[in-house]
Amino acid sequence: REEIRDKRQEIREDIRGKKEEVRERFASKTAEQKQRTVENIKKRFSNVIDNFNKAIARLDKISDKIQNRINKLKEKGVDTSFAQSALDNCESKKTAAGAAVDAAKAQVAAIDASSTSVRDAVHAAESAAKSAKEAIKGYHRCLVDVTKSLRASGIKEGTESAE
Repeated sequence: REEIRDKRQEIREDIRGKKEEVRERFASKTAEQKQRTVENIKKRFSNVIDNFNKAIARLDKISDKIQNRINKLKEKGVDTSFAQSALDNCESKKTAAGAAVDAAKAQVAAIDASSTSVRDAVHAAESAAKSAKEAIKGYHRCLVDVTKSLRASGIKEGTESAE
């Protein structure tokens, strides 16, 4: 009986040891998978933020073109003071958009793969990207409004000179 009891005890210990090994392997694989997933999320949102920077650069080129148009219309004697003040207002929106993109980039970079869950990482990156996107949209809307006011000035000038 003692031999049987000892054998059962050994078998139980072996089973416990194997269970622990399986748990450890499972935990390490889960942690590795989580880390890879968070890194992929960071990489994708970094690409989104790079696209935001490219969008701001494109909007800056448009802003320069609008400034050139304002200067040409001034030379022709068109009153462009409203458009110039609106374009100056767009500069503040440009800096706000740049700051929002930088803040989003910092938030995405601050995501720690080992301490955050995947869901938290996604939510943090999403909220950062949304705020940056809204700031860029505001900058774009401002430039569109300036362009509309310039077109109205150009049309008025064209009708006045035709008379």
